[in-house]
Amino acid sequence: MKRLLAFLFALTLLLTGCGFSAPAKMPDASLPAETDAPLSPGDSTGEECPLLEYSNLNSAASRQQVDDLLEKAGISAQRRQVLWNHVEQFNAAVDATPLLGDFQQANILVPGYDPYDYQEQWLEQYPDFNGYNCRITAFGLVGDRLSANPDAEIRDNDLFMDLESLQSDPSALCDDGDLELFRRVFSCVPTDNTTDVAVHAANVRVDWEKRGISFAESDSLSLITVWFHNQWSEEENELFIGHTGVLVSAQDGLYFVEKLAFQAPYQVIKLPSREMLKHYLMDQYDTAWGQNTAPPFVMENDHLMTENTF
Repeated sequence: MKRLLAFLFALTLLLTGCGFSAPAKMPDASLPAETDAPLSPGDSTGEECPLLEYSNLNSAASRQQVDDLLEKAGISAQRRQVLWNHVEQFNAAVDATPLLGDFQQANILVPGYDPYDYQEQWLEQYPDFNGYNCRITAFGLVGDRLSANPDAEIRDNDLFMDLESLQSDPSALCDDGDLELFRRVFSCVPTDNTTDVAVHAANVRVDWEKRGISFAESDSLSLITVWFHNQWSEEENELFIGHTGVLVSAQDGLYFVEKLAFQAPYQVIKLPSREMLKHYLMDQYDTAWGQNTAPPFVMENDHLMTENTF
């Protein structure tokens, strides 16, 4: 039964986390009016995400701009080339006309393409290959900056689609041992039956410390993860990385590199602050109210993103 639930959860992610971009949620008249108070951990304002500058890397100029940023942040030529190979593969498999090349300001939650059309177009070209999702893309870029104890427990039931893709095309696994490292880093984390995001974030930190999951210190590069709370029963609760991307700090701002879904485009967003990044991610993935599980929450490396971190 747990494996069946994990399968159904993975299908849900195709529509929410590491899947097709969910529409921004609409305000509920039963909720309190919006205020200018800071966001609490795991909370979303329900407001429409503001216009942001972003690119789908659909031009040579945008790819060169991002490649320069990634190189300055310390990402190796080999790992950058994997990204560009995958970007070009995706953009060649679909009608890339609506995809942005150079960075433009637009409503990022209302893309100019139809993700369901893209799914069909991808599967016409690759009927036996899911493609690459957010976790594979982020790991491909920063896998050599991640570490884990070699005997750390692996809990990868929710990663079966990722592992199927990596078996079909292991190009994102640049170093020996990367597959096992991927399985450990993106393993689910046992947690408590609570909606308190602070408790869940603390459980992630404790579990990661116990299993030796860490990210190399850097002033310009970090791993952003969006965690979802699964409740299989009152006694069985776990946290799962439903979306992830790489954050690069540059002189002119922050750049968030992400793959939206297996059969959805690559995207790089230029942001003025981490607060804006959290706003975007919560508007993208915190799309349900009244659930008996905790809302999604955002971590940078092993630290919870709160109003105190901006």
